[in-house]
Amino acid sequence: MIYFCNFTPKKTLLFPFWPANVAEAVRCGGQSYDPSSELCCRGVVHWKGNGRACCGRESFKPSSELCCRGVVKWKGNNRKCCGTETFKPSSELCCRGVVQWQGTSRQCCRTSFFKPSTEMCCWGVVQRKKTGRDCCGTSSYDTNDEMCCAGVVHWKEHGRDCCGTMTYDIRLGMCCSGVIHRKSASKACCGTNSFNAIFYKCCRGRVIPKNYRCPY
Repeated sequence: MIYFCNFTPKKTLLFPFWPANVAEAVRCGGQSYDPSSELCCRGVVHWKGNGRACCGRESFKPSSELCCRGVVKWKGNNRKCCGTETFKPSSELCCRGVVQWQGTSRQCCRTSFFKPSTEMCCWGVVQRKKTGRDCCGTSSYDTNDEMCCAGVVHWKEHGRDCCGTMTYDIRLGMCCSGVIHRKSASKACCGTNSFNAIFYKCCRGRVIPKNYRCPY
């Protein structure tokens, strides 16, 4: 005669850390973890002790470390984050993620630095400061003899003005939102286009017959 023993093994014997309900297990990446004692940092499990927090896929201790764009750095000497590096505000500059020496009255010029008393920052490029010169895009120009048209330097001439990056003769042409057109008494601008104002009109950037009603 064969006897059957109705025995159901306990999960805790084989899987001591297996939760009572497997379906309710908290996942981190491809594994389960305990949120009360562990951290899930972008799919990587770390120990949660000593007030640790996530820094990208790593963990760090906020009381003594800094998280600089996902990179763990030492926090000592009142340092702050500058991109993925750290800097000391009392003696260094953070110029768009690049650490520079502060020196005397230096300021950031994008990722570089300049001294306002003798230099100027022209769209991230340091130029020497001179009387009568100003920035034009990344270059500098002589305001007495030159003109700056949307970042492009041109010689200054009587009767000429800027139209976008170009110059034009104001007696012969007209500028319509950066586009040069031949000038006439009946012409007007409509956006970048010109039109005959005797027969047409501008309806929110579109040219339509003058007797039409603007549908927009």
